[in-house]
Amino acid sequence: KVRVGKPLGILLEEVEDGKGAVVVSVKEGSNADKSGVRVGDELVACSATTLKAGKDGAYERTGYGGRPFDNWDVIMFPCGDQPFEAIMAAIASNNERWGINSVTLVLRR
Repeated sequence: KVRVGKPLGILLEEVEDGKGAVVVSVKEGSNADKSGVRVGDELVACSATTLKAGKDGAYERTGYGGRPFDNWDVIMFPCGDQPFEAIMAAIASNNERWGINSVTLVLRR
């Protein structure tokens, strides 16, 4: 399990039939390289940001224009049997606009 700063510096490819992901390239000197991610590592899980419902239809705090700015939560998304597109969306959901500047990856060598 590693926490990798953004940008990650890795290239992922689907394992089989569009499901799962494996590291096929790690940019030398990148955040992933410094974190110990290696070519051939299989992605078991990754952090993902999900929206959560407000309390009784209202949010505890709201941002500009009444839009919620704290209605998200970071979860671990299991990647093993998920479609490749869903895995990529989960990784992308770790967005800087929410103050999330890293992605947690659970890898299997």
